[in-house]
Amino acid sequence: MIFVNERSDDKMTAIILDNNEADACKLSDLLNEGRQGIHVSHQFNNLASFHEFCKGNAAKVDVVFMDILFDGANVFDQIDVSKLCNNVIITTHQKDFAVKAFRENVTDFLVKPIEKKHLWEAIEKAKKIMTLAEEPKTSHYKSQFQVSMGKQIINIKIDEIEYIESSHKMTYVHLICGKRIPSIIPLVELENMLDPMIFFRANRQVIFHFDAIQSIVKYKSSKYMVKLKSNPDKVVALSEEKSKVFKIWMDR
Repeated sequence: MIFVNERSDDKMTAIILDNNEADACKLSDLLNEGRQGIHVSHQFNNLASFHEFCKGNAAKVDVVFMDILFDGANVFDQIDVSKLCNNVIITTHQKDFAVKAFRENVTDFLVKPIEKKHLWEAIEKAKKIMTLAEEPKTSHYKSQFQVSMGKQIINIKIDEIEYIESSHKMTYVHLICGKRIPSIIPLVELENMLDPMIFFRANRQVIFHFDAIQSIVKYKSSKYMVKLKSNPDKVVALSEEKSKVFKIWMDR
């Protein structure tokens, strides 16, 4: 176990749990180099030391960077990840554990050697989760929103949406009744209005409602295609990574 500098109150406190000390030190250097507001308080290279720290230390931990295999043991069978903290970021060579990791609601899954871009994106996700956790519990997703069509203002209820599609710098909201309503609201803004338990962001172009799914077709061994009810000719293809997340999203 390696102790690092004392915590600075304006930074997120992080712990690194990695079976390879060199990898742990490299990650710590990356975090310090990036100036992302992360303070690495401790590094652990074995589960015994980590468990001992968790039992006897009451210091607040904001994020844990965690490897998966220790002496052949799967860390998910040794640690209740959900009780560690709000943010667990997996850092590993073990690609096959991605689905298992996301089932445990980890913040992100980074494959070694870790790219700086992916590391910074994972940290931004962690910061967002921390911010949401601190917000009042009364916050909720929208039940409706408005779009302009000429001089008309059209009110769209969220529960009337089947899917939303982005095309040629426009966004089209497809309703259950068959209507298609154009909007200049970017897809990413609409995504933030929608409950992710009900709506799935399939790719850069499409978000669909759980009830809009007519059928799911598996192709190329690890990828899925989704056919939608209102438009049988509309096939939404998912990447391999999105297919993994989609499988977890469906299996609720």
